[in-house]
Amino acid sequence: MNPPPPLKAKLPTSNLPPLKWTDIGIVPTKAGDKHLFTATLPDGWWDYWRDNKASLKKVGISCGKDKSGNWHVTYWGKAKGDSASPTPAKVGFSNERAIASKAENPSDAFTPIIPAGVTPFQYQSAGVEYCLPLERAIIGDDMGLGKTLQAIMVRNHTKVKSVLVVCPASLRLNWLKEWEKFSTDQSVVTCAVLSGTDVDDAKGADVVFVSYDLLIKPPMQKIARSRTWDVVIVDEAHYLKNPKVKRSTHIFGLPPRSRMPKDKQGNEIPHPREPIPAKRWLLLTGTPITNKPVDFWNLLRFCDSTHFGDYYQYCQKFCDAKKGFGNSLDVSGSSNPSELQQIVRGSCMVRRLKTQVLKQLPAKTRQIITLPTPAKVKRQLDALTMEATLTDETIDAITDAVSNAKSANSTDEWDQSTQNLKKQKIHFEQIAKARSILGLAKVDLAIEHIKSILDGDSSTKLVVGAHHSEVINQLIGDLDKYGVTSITGSTSALARQEAVECFQHNKSCRVFVGNIIAAGVGHTLTASSHVIFVETDWVPANNRQFEDRVHRIGQKDSVLIQYLAMDDTIDANIIKSNAKKIRVIEAALDKDHFGDQTLTEEQVAIATTTPQREQPTPEQESKDDSERRAKRLAVAKIGQASSIREVSIAHTCLRHVSSMDDDGAKVVNGVGFNGMDTDYGRKLAFKSHTNLTNFEKGRVLQLAYKYRGQAPSHLKDQLQKP
Repeated sequence: MNPPPPLKAKLPTSNLPPLKWTDIGIVPTKAGDKHLFTATLPDGWWDYWRDNKASLKKVGISCGKDKSGNWHVTYWGKAKGDSASPTPAKVGFSNERAIASKAENPSDAFTPIIPAGVTPFQYQSAGVEYCLPLERAIIGDDMGLGKTLQAIMVRNHTKVKSVLVVCPASLRLNWLKEWEKFSTDQSVVTCAVLSGTDVDDAKGADVVFVSYDLLIKPPMQKIARSRTWDVVIVDEAHYLKNPKVKRSTHIFGLPPRSRMPKDKQGNEIPHPREPIPAKRWLLLTGTPITNKPVDFWNLLRFCDSTHFGDYYQYCQKFCDAKKGFGNSLDVSGSSNPSELQQIVRGSCMVRRLKTQVLKQLPAKTRQIITLPTPAKVKRQLDALTMEATLTDETIDAITDAVSNAKSANSTDEWDQSTQNLKKQKIHFEQIAKARSILGLAKVDLAIEHIKSILDGDSSTKLVVGAHHSEVINQLIGDLDKYGVTSITGSTSALARQEAVECFQHNKSCRVFVGNIIAAGVGHTLTASSHVIFVETDWVPANNRQFEDRVHRIGQKDSVLIQYLAMDDTIDANIIKSNAKKIRVIEAALDKDHFGDQTLTEEQVAIATTTPQREQPTPEQESKDDSERRAKRLAVAKIGQASSIREVSIAHTCLRHVSSMDDDGAKVVNGVGFNGMDTDYGRKLAFKSHTNLTNFEKGRVLQLAYKYRGQAPSHLKDQLQKP
């Protein structure tokens, strides 16, 4: 076979006729712009492709369909003048770095650069020392350990000027306040806190504070990508766990070799393939794994593509990947947590727990307060058939859907995330309804519990968390006489700061009521040492985030966390499931599995590489071929035994189904063939039934029966199971 003009490599020998290559030109692909050449598929191609597939793909030759569905030989060459985006420097694993990731003190030679009058903790200086050699690093310290200060100290040491800070909208003003307090060289640096109407202010500012939601908008994207930042700081970086939602792609870009996401109609949704230009990245998160190890992959592949660049290898090694329904991959598990932790710590993440570095910080105690379930509520739950169907697997599925939808911040993403829950034994809407019933049923008992605590000690302050707005509103109204301040999703950034200041410094303000998500990040509420969850979140990391508004630097008393749960209801199931997930998260991030154990480069390479599949033996290949021939023969016998009338009816039905399949299964609309059957089904439908082989007749009978629900009503009953 002759190669395309640009290709100088010698191809495997063959008896194929010379190909007539057509220059298609420059084509944008998921791997950047490519120069495409195509040729019509010659006779004997598929045998040649089967025998030489690996060699051909190695030099860029493959095969694929055009927009009309016709097969071609393809060659994807490098575009002329192609300047591939610079790849990040390879990250090397270091046992010394893994040990340093837990360090409580910096080296003797390290001196922090910080404004006069500010004294960082020793572990914070050690964290800065860990990050300085890395172009991309994760500061994964436990919540409340001062990750913001460490990020600003890294900037102070590097003496850079151009900084982009990406954070939740509620934390922009807090970041500005911290920046003014801890950064050096403030007199020569201009700052801009963006709110939406002032995007142009970013053009002339050195330090820009922008929310996730504003950053994905086209005007801000254009500004963010118009220059190369010295440092990009991403706060609450676990928001970027889903690699294909806008929030992630507009910061990190799509993962290499990823397909462009599609909408419900099957049309591609444009997403950036490259990250925002920057010389250094700092990712801050106290919950690197929000639910299970697969949540960590997008951050790891961005910071350390050397060890975690391949999604499927990562899932096979660390997520206990199993084959799911159809061609899907079940990645909800966890495996090899000790290896994951040591490689992550030895390459790109510093992480310390409060119990390790703040030994003077009082302990945290959790309690479950069981409340009686009224008979009326039990009847309502029974009507929803909750108790018989709510399994751990269902809770896991809902947790994923809710977590992904929240991170996507998109109605379409929410619909997509929850759509497959309808296949479960219980509908998502039923569970949401049950949680609402329980929340409203608990609120009176919760208020009674809260009042008893407040009345018992006039100096006590409480932090109360809930989920539903109706529950939050009733808590605020009924506890008003105790002095209430609150933060919900609708609270502005300025009002949030005022609410926190009021609770922290005003003795007459004794109750803080917060939405678990809205109030769960970036705020310090150490004026209280008692947290009460009237409702819980599906995701255990979100509950921990809310707990640690109280359990953080500045807390002087032991912290009591109380979860209010109605007896024998969904509450208990969720709390039990969350406890199990927390154990998985701790195993992958925090448990001291390895101690002083070291890993060699060879061991690290093995740990991050999926073992090659064993090649089938000639005997196995022969057996597989025999099984395939036997299956084809069985289908041919069905066709041979059928009458002309049976084939004619089945073929008419198949043509009817094909006539409704004008989208080629690109759109999920409930009509036409599915994605696996569409090409062959349409081919059979348009072929004359008098020219069908026995095998094709058998397939026509099988497909017609499979899609009998779409057959004309007068023919449906005449179809027989082949």
